[in-house]
Parts: sequence; structure tokens; C-alpha cells
Amino acid sequence: MEARLAVLETDVAYIKKDIGEMKTDIRELRADVKAANDSIAGLRTEMADQRAEAHKDSGGLRNEIADLRTELRTGLSDVRAEMRTGLSEQRTEMQAGLGELRTETHPITGSLRTEMREGYEKLRGSQRLGVAVNTIGQLLTAGTALGVLAKALEWF
Repeated sequence: MEARLAVLETDVAYIKKDIGEMKTDIRELRADVKAANDSIAGLRTEMADQRAEAHKDSGGLRNEIADLRTELRTGLSDVRAEMRTGLSEQRTEMQAGLGELRTETHPITGSLRTEMREGYEKLRGSQRLGVAVNTIGQLLTAGTALGVLAKALEWF
């Protein structure tokens, strides 16, 4: 029995030794886990800082884009206003030029009409001559219209 008791005591001593080693290993493991948790907490803090910085940067970009939009809208409205003014000025110039052209061509047109009327009265008797006069009148009218157009477009 004493031999058994001695064996049990040796076994208990080994178990106590193993338990002591396990306690040491658990303490080391706890220290490692605590260090890992501290590292994870640091990473979380860094990620939160990065997120906040990215959010701040995106807010700045949004503001810049909004400023650019406003600037583009202002520029576009300025261009439109300039175009309206330019078109209005061009229209006024063309109307003035057309008025001048009408004034210049009025005596010519009047004399052409008078000549056509006189020529028509002379050629009234013949149908062929009437067709010829009509054709000449149309050609003169077309020539006058082309002259007015040429003057308006400043071809000469």
C-alpha cells in the first residue's frame, strides 16, 4: 500500500507540476491575447481616423464640385447673355442694311416698273411679245430680288 501511495504521490506531484506549467502557459496566453486586443483596438482607432479623414476629404470634394457647378452655370449664363446681345446687334444691323438696300433699289425698281409698263403697252398686241415681256419682268424681278439679297449679304 505504501508503494501505491508513493506512486499516487508521485503522480500528484507530476499533476501539480503540469498544472503549474499550464498556469504559466495560460498567463503567457492571456498576455498574448491582451496584446492582440490592444493591437486590434489600435487598428480600430486608426480605421475610425481614416474613415473620418476620408469623410472630411469627400466633403471638401463635394464643396469643390458644387463650386464648379455654380461657376459653370454663371459662365454659361454669361455666354448666353453675350450671344443674345450679339444676335440682337446682328439683327439690328441686318434690318438697317435691308432698309438701306430698299432705299437704294427703290428708284431702280420704280424705273424698271415704268420701263416694263411702257414696254408692255408697246407689245400688248402680240401674245408672244406678252409672254416675252412677262418673262423679262419676272427675270427683272428675280434680278432685283437677288440684288437686294446680294446687298443684304454684302456680296458687293
